[in-house]
Amino acid sequence: MYIIRLWDDGKKHIIVQDIFEKYSGQYVVEGIRFNSDNPKVFNSFQGYMYEKLEQVDESKIDMFINDLKYGTIAGGNKKVFEYILNWIAFNAQNAGQKTRTAIILQGLQRIGKN
Repeated sequence: MYIIRLWDDGKKHIIVQDIFEKYSGQYVVEGIRFNSDNPKVFNSFQGYMYEKLEQVDESKIDMFINDLKYGTIAGGNKKVFEYILNWIAFNAQNAGQKTRTAIILQGLQRIGKN
């Protein structure tokens, strides 16, 4: 068995086994979930990796929205556009929750589904 020595304030030697014995009760969990607020459940979701911007370039968002609304996907159909936009928003706002729906795009090759 290897002993890993840690230093506490540079003077006192502490070994990992001491820390494990002292705090082992705090690391027992009831389960693992993707995104949970329950402190007894290990949360494997580490958050979105993004950088909050002070200013948003609306032209980039408008380009995506217009392509979704008038392009191949919704084709100008307001109900389809709103459904897909709400579906995307739900996924962004409720990380880890299942929507119980999937959006399937089908059509000819090379018309811009991806």
